[in-house]
Amino acid sequence: YMAKHDVTNAEKLAVKSLEIAQENEFLTMELDIYKKLYELSESQNKFEKALYYHKKYFKLNDSLTNKPQIQKFAELENKMKEDRLNAEHERKELMILNEKSNKESQLKRQQYLSYGIGIGFTILLVFSVIIYRSLQDNKRKNIIISEQKREVELQKSIVEEKKKEVVDSIEYAKKIQEAILPSEEVIQSVFPESFILYQPKDIVAGDFYWMETTHDTVLIAAADCTGHGVPGAMVSVVCSNALNRAVKEFNLSDPGKILDKVRDLVIDTFQKSGSEVKDGMDISLVAIPKNRSNSEIKIKWAGANNPLWYISDNTITEIKPNKQPVGKFVKQDPFTTNEISLIKGSKFYLITDGFADQFGGPKGKKFKYKSLKQEILNLNGMSMKTQGENLQALFNSWKSSLEQVDDVTIIGIMV
Repeated sequence: YMAKHDVTNAEKLAVKSLEIAQENEFLTMELDIYKKLYELSESQNKFEKALYYHKKYFKLNDSLTNKPQIQKFAELENKMKEDRLNAEHERKELMILNEKSNKESQLKRQQYLSYGIGIGFTILLVFSVIIYRSLQDNKRKNIIISEQKREVELQKSIVEEKKKEVVDSIEYAKKIQEAILPSEEVIQSVFPESFILYQPKDIVAGDFYWMETTHDTVLIAAADCTGHGVPGAMVSVVCSNALNRAVKEFNLSDPGKILDKVRDLVIDTFQKSGSEVKDGMDISLVAIPKNRSNSEIKIKWAGANNPLWYISDNTITEIKPNKQPVGKFVKQDPFTTNEISLIKGSKFYLITDGFADQFGGPKGKKFKYKSLKQEILNLNGMSMKTQGENLQALFNSWKSSLEQVDDVTIIGIMV
């Protein structure tokens, strides 16, 4: 590299050679390398380095010119050569021993390999027998599983067919229940400013609303029968039929007397079965005169567990119901008929407990009657149709993704 004037590589290899010479105590070589490093540093104008290597060179050279020292170094070099020869001899002997040991190890490995192959073959044979038997067992199990699967699929098919029949039956029951409910068109024709919020929990409901007229009175009610779904719907048919009979067959128009008679009819209907049935309904029933031309309108109302709310002069008032259902009860008192005078344009509301009892909102709590009453009062300035739409949206928003707890019915009417 020096001949090629490649100073960088020349210096790098010179430094490496110096390390090797120092490590092995090759002093004459070390001296020669100091000289080379001195020349390299000087050629690069690195005078401090050149001076450093020059001092090292002279210092080592002085020590080597000392004859006793030279003799010592010569003896040391001879000893090193002798040590190298001894080491080489030992290395060759060790190689021979290792080669012999390797041959013996190889022979043992071949013996172990033969033993291993024999043992492995035996194990393989045993496992082959085990696997064969396992496959036979699995084959038998698969046959059994396939038969069980076919049986399950058959049962599933039967269940799905039965489920479809039940759902179809319930859907048809819904049509029957809807047939006994007065249409919104009929109610609108009698009360143009009104709404009905009706949202069953299931396909059919225990809640129902009812309307009937006499020669001078319109009777309208929101009722909540025991239970919901199919059982509740069956009770609702009995109770709706009892209301119709009380008005048409027994010519009653007073709300309290109607509820007394309905209770008797419902109890009598369930007693005919010979079983102890305590089903019935909670109801809010109002009687409104057909002639509402005067500025003051007198209505009559009776309730079983469900109240009447009315708004007059932007104030909401609650009329408490009798604390008993229309049905079998421990103490059966006559139902009270309340007479209320309303100014024209007043609004009243018939409700069941489904809205107030619904869980929802950010904390998953009940909505409660107090909150519902305040919401209805807040909507007072709106049309009855708009009120119904807002209450429906409020209920759905409150419930959100939670399950509906019960059937919901609210009837709002402006007189």
